[in-house]
Amino acid sequence: MHHYRSSTQLPNRLVDHYLKSLSESELKVILVILRRTIGMVDLDHLPQRKERAWISQKLFMLITGLSNRAVSSAVDTLVRKSLITVTDADGNTLPSTVLRKAASRLHYALGSPVLVDKPAPTSDPLGHNPVKKAHTIKLNSDISREKRSLEKASLGITPLTDHERLKQIRKVYLPQTL
Repeated sequence: MHHYRSSTQLPNRLVDHYLKSLSESELKVILVILRRTIGMVDLDHLPQRKERAWISQKLFMLITGLSNRAVSSAVDTLVRKSLITVTDADGNTLPSTVLRKAASRLHYALGSPVLVDKPAPTSDPLGHNPVKKAHTIKLNSDISREKRSLEKASLGITPLTDHERLKQIRKVYLPQTL
């Protein structure tokens, strides 16, 4: 499918386990980090994706529409939750705001809890339950054969002309007119 060429993959774990606990600003910041890291090809190590990327505060503000304070607050919260890591140019981890303010260029990466595709531990420190699997719809056995064929046709299983569709609708819902 060609429309996926210009897209960035999103780790399932981010959506399944962390989305409901993230604020809007935290989500925006982590999406920018996602785009600038695994959403970009590392030209030095083709065809690998970037593991970390330098992102300026101003770029965060431009892309997310957030204020300087909101970006800083979101970064701090995401670092405390271990969802992202912030390092300096030499790769030294900067876990506190004081260390980050002292660094000239901050490099961001996704934290391992976001990237690890294992089931959440039973004692999840964030207290999250994963999103449940999609609901399934069970058809009752008392639905007539005509209604089932009408439902299949409406789902695109069997292509029908407008005349055939109208005939089916009349047969199921208006049997007295036939």
